[in-house]
Amino acid sequence: MDLENNVMHRMIGILGGLFLLLGVGALLYTPLSARMTQYHMDREMSAFQQAAESGKVQAGKEDEESQRVYESLLEEMQNYNREVYESGQSGLRDAWSYEQAPFDLTEYGLPTEIFGILNIPAMEEELPVYLGATEENMAKGVAVLGQTSMPIGGENTNCVIAGHRGFGGTPFFREIQKLQQGDCIYLTTYWGEKIYQVESIAIILPDDMEAVLIQEGRELLTLITCHPYPTATHRYIVYCSAVEDEEAEGEPASGQKFGMAQSAADGGQTESGSSQRRIQLEQRLPLLAIPLVILSLLILIWPSKKKKHPGKEAGVNEKNTF
Repeated sequence: MDLENNVMHRMIGILGGLFLLLGVGALLYTPLSARMTQYHMDREMSAFQQAAESGKVQAGKEDEESQRVYESLLEEMQNYNREVYESGQSGLRDAWSYEQAPFDLTEYGLPTEIFGILNIPAMEEELPVYLGATEENMAKGVAVLGQTSMPIGGENTNCVIAGHRGFGGTPFFREIQKLQQGDCIYLTTYWGEKIYQVESIAIILPDDMEAVLIQEGRELLTLITCHPYPTATHRYIVYCSAVEDEEAEGEPASGQKFGMAQSAADGGQTESGSSQRRIQLEQRLPLLAIPLVILSLLILIWPSKKKKHPGKEAGVNEKNTF
């Protein structure tokens, strides 16, 4: 009997310890994941800034090889933007086209996969920009959708940058609703900084591709994320137009106003894929952590049944014999 009790107590202790570890892990997952993601973003943005500065210095010293790399990449991206516009973005058909990166930056000898840095003061966010909205890129920063303009500016361009509304403990575009008309957004690439100003906001269905098309004669930057958070049945879009430095503090640039348009508020498709499932799981982890910790403590401190005193048992038996 003593052996059975010891085994039972040991099993209860192991079970309680397991629940405690699960609860603590659920509590620590989000902050630890956020710290790791931020470390990776800072490292990549630092590598980009060093490469950008190095390129400027080398170009100043008339380093022909360096100049040729940057000029070649810029020319190819300009050609790509022209082709995308002239084709009417015919390749923009589904999510697969969003994920395709038309350029492999490693082929140009660049030290990092990021193409630029997106700075949004109103959201207090500085984010690395990748080419191609793959799940991998979206987990590390924000990404330019394939079949939209490369982020180099110019007439007849609309660079569409997508970001999660929170992923792996990192906010990314979580606070996008803080952006208001007139707010400035800064996009830095290897060729300098471009300034854009928020022009309008819209809420659309996930398959409404018309909302991200290039507008003739305009230079736009469009931010897109899931909405509402975290169910993601729709998309939240912020349209921004390019402005000069002296215009940045003034009124919003003129142009087409989309307004706050709500499309099919009672319908829509929920965003699918492992990324969305992970986002929803992350939201539930803190809720799971508390009951797990409480359950583990109850198991560990729950009083075991008191053994009956042998003397008392003997006394009872003696009384029963009379």
